[in-house]
Amino acid sequence: MLKINSRKCNSLVNVAVLAATTCVFHTRVVVVTIGAESNRTAVAQVQDLQKISAVVRKTIVNSRRRSDLLSERLSFI
Repeated sequence: MLKINSRKCNSLVNVAVLAATTCVFHTRVVVVTIGAESNRTAVAQVQDLQKISAVVRKTIVNSRRRSDLLSERLSFI
């Protein structure tokens, strides 16, 4: 499980790429702790979380495709 604290990150979306890559090869679980100071920042962070979940899903799907292609190639060797 990879835990990301939004208060320590400049851009959650940039961190999501690393998180997604890590999760694909480990637990595939991302926990994001939101430390919002106001409703306005909370809304912005929720939008970022939606982007993160999209990045994580896309990365997992792409990873599975790559691993499937790799296993197909290896089976022909």
